[in-house]
This record gives sequence, C-alpha cells and structure tokens, in this order.
Amino acid sequence: PVGQLPYIEIDGLKLPQSLSIARYLAREYNLVGGDNLEAAKADAIVDTCIDLMTGFLSESFPSY
Repeated sequence: PVGQLPYIEIDGLKLPQSLSIARYLAREYNLVGGDNLEAAKADAIVDTCIDLMTGFLSESFPSY
C-alpha cells in the first residue's frame, strides 16, 4: 500500500505492518484468547517484547 513489507492481502486489501498482520491473524483464527482479559495479556506480552527489542536496538545502534 505504501511500499512497505511485509504485507498480507485480504479480499483485495493490502494490510502492512507485522503487528497488524499478527493481530489480524490471531483474531481470524481464534488465537487471541478465550476472553478480553486473555487477549489483554497476550497484547501485554507483545508490547513487552517490542519494548525490549526497542531498548536493545537503541543500545546496539545508537544515533549519532
């Protein structure tokens, strides 16, 4: 859509961004949790991983 990879095409719509794709697929295939609290826990795990990766990358590749 805006020249981004990865993307997934669903019914003619190109959906970019890894997390958007992962969340779509989790909802589509009932992997998101049995209830809203389980879904929130899964989101918290993903968000924690993003925070850790962001911190790792900023320490490994500081801006000059």
